[in-house]
Amino acid sequence: MLAIYFQRMASLFFTTPVLVSIILAGCNTTQKAAYKAGEPLCVKDSIPPDYKPLFFSSRKTLTNPTLISEASQITRTEVDSQKIQIYFHLLDSAGVLYAGATTPSNRAIWCGVTVEYDKYKKNIKQYSLKEFSFNPKTPLAFAIILDHSGSMGHKRAKILQQATDNFLKEIKKSHDAVSIIKFDHRVEQEVPLLKPYAEIKKRFRMNGLGKFGFKTALRDALLVGINDMIKASGFYKKSVILLTDGMDNASKTSLDTTLYLATTHKIPINVIGFGHYIAADTLQTIATQTGGSFYHIYSSKDFLAAFNDIYQKYSNGYLLEIKPEYWGIQKIIIKLCLPNKKIIELKTVIDNSRPDWKPDSITIAQAYSENPISSTKASIPKTNPTDTVSANEEPQVGQILLLDVYFDHDKATLKPESETALQKAFDLLTRYPTLTIELRGHTDSVGSHRHNKQLSLRRAEAVKKALVRRGIEPHRLTTVGFGEDFPIAPNSTPQGRAINRRTEIRITGK
Repeated sequence: MLAIYFQRMASLFFTTPVLVSIILAGCNTTQKAAYKAGEPLCVKDSIPPDYKPLFFSSRKTLTNPTLISEASQITRTEVDSQKIQIYFHLLDSAGVLYAGATTPSNRAIWCGVTVEYDKYKKNIKQYSLKEFSFNPKTPLAFAIILDHSGSMGHKRAKILQQATDNFLKEIKKSHDAVSIIKFDHRVEQEVPLLKPYAEIKKRFRMNGLGKFGFKTALRDALLVGINDMIKASGFYKKSVILLTDGMDNASKTSLDTTLYLATTHKIPINVIGFGHYIAADTLQTIATQTGGSFYHIYSSKDFLAAFNDIYQKYSNGYLLEIKPEYWGIQKIIIKLCLPNKKIIELKTVIDNSRPDWKPDSITIAQAYSENPISSTKASIPKTNPTDTVSANEEPQVGQILLLDVYFDHDKATLKPESETALQKAFDLLTRYPTLTIELRGHTDSVGSHRHNKQLSLRRAEAVKKALVRRGIEPHRLTTVGFGEDFPIAPNSTPQGRAINRRTEIRITGK
C-alpha cells in the first residue's frame, strides 16, 4: 500500500513540480528530511463531500423499538475456548444509544442468533443476553498514542494534542487514569499513567511536533501502550487509543506481536485515523481483531466526538454470550425483528482457531520489560516493513494476511499497481517451498449477493493465475470468493465499502 501510494504521488509530483514546492514549503526542515527518506508529505485537512460520520449523541430508554436503525453495531468481541462474548449497541440514525431493550415489554424484538460456519448455518438456542452499564465512579484506564511522524506536520500534531486535552477536560472522569505516548521513528512515553488532570498537564507538552517529525513506528508505539495497560491494575476496563494519519514504515515490532499481546491480555485498540492517506485496511484490522473500534475522520472537529463515542460504548450496551460450537472462522448474526416488520441483522466474524504461533521471543521480552522501547536506542531501519505480505517473518497456519492488489470497478483483471503485492506473495511462497495458501476474495455490499460471490471468486482466481505464471505450483493455491458475507467495516459509508473490497491470503499448510 505504501509503495503504491508513493508511486502515485511521485507521478503526480513529477508532472506538477510547483505543487511539490508549495506543499514542502509548509513543512519544516525535519519534515523535508523525513519526506526524502520515504515518509509521506505533511498535508492540509480536506473533507470529502460525502463525509457523514455517525457518533454517539445521547442515551435514552427504548420506548419505541421502530427507532432502532441499521446504525446499530457490534463494537467488540472477546473470544476464548470457553465462550464468545459480543458487545453491541442499539442506535438510531441520529446516534442516540438506546437502553432498556431487554425489558419484558421489548423482549419480542430479539428473534434469534445464528452462526454460519463454512457451508453450515445453525440457529443458536442457548445464549445469554444482558444489558451492561457500569457505575460512573468505576475507573477506566487509557493509553493515548499520538502520531508525531513527519507526515503529520506541526499544525496537525497540535490538533491531536488539543483533541487529547479536550478529552482530558470534558470526557475523562477524575478517577480515570490516562498515559500519553508520542512517536515518530522513536517512541516516548511523555505522561505515565496518572489520574489528576493537573498532574497530566504538567508533563503533557502541547508544542506541535517538537523534537519529533521523522518516520513512523506505529507498531512499536502500540507495544508501549499495550504494555502500559497490562501493568495497570484496579480498573474496570483498559484500552489503547491510537491517533494517526499514516502507516508504519519504521517499526521493529511485527503486527503479529501487537495483536497477540493485545488479544491475550484483552486490551482493545481503538484507532482514530485522520485524513486521506491512512492505511485504513490495516488500522481496521488492528481495531477489529483486538476488540476495538475504528474511526476514519477528516475533520479535526470530530476528534472529541470519536473520543466520546469510545468512552460511552465502554460504559453502556448489550452483551451476548454463547458457547463455541465450531472451531475456526465463523459469522455470528444477531437478529432483531421490529414491530414495523423491519428486520435488522448485526453481524460479526470471529476466529477462535487460535493457531499455534508465538511472536518473536525478544519482542515479547521487551513487551514485559519496564521500558519496552527506548527512544534513545531506536534507529531507522534500512528496509520499509509493511503490514501486508512479508517474507521476513515465518508464516503460521491460520494466519491471515492482506494482499494489496487492485482491480477496476466490477472487473477481475489485475491492475499494474498490483505488481508489488504479487511479488511479495511470490517471495513468500518461494522462501517457504512447502507453504500452501488460500486466496480469499471479498467485496462490498453493492450489487446482488450472487454477483458479488462470483466477482470475488474471479478476483481470487486472477491472483492465483498471476502467481502460477510466476512459477508457483497450482496445487499450493486454493481460491474462495466470500462476496459481501464477511465485512470488516460498515457498508453504509464509501470508506467502509472501500475497506471491505479486499483480497486476503490465509496460510493453510507449512
